[in-house]
Amino acid sequence: MSTVKRRSLKTRVTLFTLVIFLIGVLVLALYGKGIVRESVLGLMGEQQFFSASVIASGIDQELDDRLRAIESISKTLSPAVAGNTKELQAVLEQRPILKEIFNAGSFVTDIDGVAMASFPRSTEQNDVSLLNMSVIASAIRNGKTSVGQFIQSKNTRVPMIGMATPIRDSQGKLIGVLVGLTDLNKANFLEKFASNYYGKSGGYLFFSTQHRLAVAGGDKGGITENHSFDEPNPLIDSFFQGKEGYGVATNSSGVEVLASAKSISPTGWFVVLTLSTDEALAPFHAARKQMLLVTIILAALGGGLIWLMLRHELAPTLAAVQTLATQSKSDLPPQPLAIVQQDEIGDLIAGFNRLLTTLNQREESLRAAEAELRIAAVAFESQDGMVITDSSGKILRVNKSFTEITGYSAEEAIGQTPALLKSGRHDAQFYAEMWERIHRTGSWQGEIWDKRKNGEIYPKWLSITAVKPDDGAVTHYVGSQIDITERKATEDAIRELAFFDALTKLPNRRLLNDRLSQSMAASKRSGHYCALMFLDLDNFKPLNDEHGHAVGDLLLIEAANRIKSCVREMDTVARFGGDEFVVILNELNSDKPESTSQAGIVADKIRSALSTPYRLAIRSDGKSDSTVEHHCTASIGVVMFINHDASHDDILRWADAAMYHAKDAGRNSIRFFDTKA
Repeated sequence: MSTVKRRSLKTRVTLFTLVIFLIGVLVLALYGKGIVRESVLGLMGEQQFFSASVIASGIDQELDDRLRAIESISKTLSPAVAGNTKELQAVLEQRPILKEIFNAGSFVTDIDGVAMASFPRSTEQNDVSLLNMSVIASAIRNGKTSVGQFIQSKNTRVPMIGMATPIRDSQGKLIGVLVGLTDLNKANFLEKFASNYYGKSGGYLFFSTQHRLAVAGGDKGGITENHSFDEPNPLIDSFFQGKEGYGVATNSSGVEVLASAKSISPTGWFVVLTLSTDEALAPFHAARKQMLLVTIILAALGGGLIWLMLRHELAPTLAAVQTLATQSKSDLPPQPLAIVQQDEIGDLIAGFNRLLTTLNQREESLRAAEAELRIAAVAFESQDGMVITDSSGKILRVNKSFTEITGYSAEEAIGQTPALLKSGRHDAQFYAEMWERIHRTGSWQGEIWDKRKNGEIYPKWLSITAVKPDDGAVTHYVGSQIDITERKATEDAIRELAFFDALTKLPNRRLLNDRLSQSMAASKRSGHYCALMFLDLDNFKPLNDEHGHAVGDLLLIEAANRIKSCVREMDTVARFGGDEFVVILNELNSDKPESTSQAGIVADKIRSALSTPYRLAIRSDGKSDSTVEHHCTASIGVVMFINHDASHDDILRWADAAMYHAKDAGRNSIRFFDTKA
């Protein structure tokens, strides 16, 4: 049976350790999953957005080359436009570069938008003239080269891009427009960008913001047909509104994708790259599987090693248990146990041996207990409040001082337990630790808060001693208490003088430095910004000069109250000296612009509160009371800090400098200090 128990103990400890280890790994995995996922997607998004920017830059360059070419050709067509249509047709056909850069052809219109000639001749002029009317109208109206939005032929519904440039005569007068068309269903300059898809699920789309159309894209099938995006899609909608960047969204097929958008400046288009998040996170998922396998292997290995270690370490203890079991069956006095090794187990056996020696001193212990009771009886007449209970804690006797301190008479206290005096300020853990100390050492003393009969909560110094006879069982408890209300009041007053301003009751410089240290440490742990404001009252000295310091003190008290009403309980308002105040705003936001905005709102709230007129009552001996209305604004300097390497003095100096900038700007204003300056 003992062998089963020994193995059971080792097994339980081993399993318990493994469970703690696995729970820790699981919690770490669940906690890290979201963080790592966001980090990976963020990194992939930045790379994807860079690729989109490169593609947009390439398309922009291609468009610029074509615009330069068509502008160059338009300068040579002026005499032909002024001539007849045949001459213009002949001149147009002598420009083969138009066919190279415009796969859907090109044509020339007069200033009314009527086609005069086209190249190649097979171009359907009537249809072309209509579908490019917005491009032609823009070139005629503005007199500048323009690139049209994605358009569609009315007959074939083929997506096209139109470019138009004005034709002028020798006097600079507009006489026509040269137009070039690119058919997106044929080989064109977008193909080399659209075909550069990546990954198994990656692709590209080119969007027209004017028509909410995706007219070209890159995937395994090449350029796609145009698609309308009339259905709401938060990510695509943000792209249509001009937002650039990357994000995660669900596409029309219900697949979560990582998408990046970059605008193509001269066209009103933008290019979008997509990649499913499953593919983007594939390396992360593979690494997690490997980590899980390694964790299982390490857990199994660790469990075996722990079991072997426990078997070795517990061997002396198990041997001692067997020896004690054998001695318990004998009538002979217990003998000291052999100490095999000098470690914690050896210390435990040595302690047990000492306990055996103590058992032989019962008579002496009994005499000592009797002497202790006599001492307690003498002390019972002392000025301290004394109480004696039985072993269960029931009060047997109290003295006069106890009645004076607690308000309970002897008749009211006897038969009750000391719980009668509980104030509610201490939790169960406090009392558990106190009684654990009494049971372990035989006594306890310390400061405790109790409640008098009239309900008043008061502090006292309590000493409790357990009375034990020779057999070690507790028979009585003796308690001695001293009322330390006056001493605590004195300590609180000293602390108030040391850390708080006597006039405004705000923290002084010493406590401000401590609060600033706490704010800097909290900012380092949480990654959230904090702000420190340095305030100086702008029109305070004239009030002192005219009405005296007593009235000035009233204004400082009112100003302190107004500042405190503008901040949260977790923030700190301190009087720095004279008419200067300091405010610390804690736990703002991890984003600096957002935190700066929050600090600015609070600073403006304080500035507005301080600028409200003050009505101060003046009381003079022998005279009737009067009221003074005073206008006093404040100049406020603000500095933001997070996980800062600077000292307290640096942060205060920066805020002070910003405050002086506010004064130089005309007072009653707020200025932020730029730590990068």
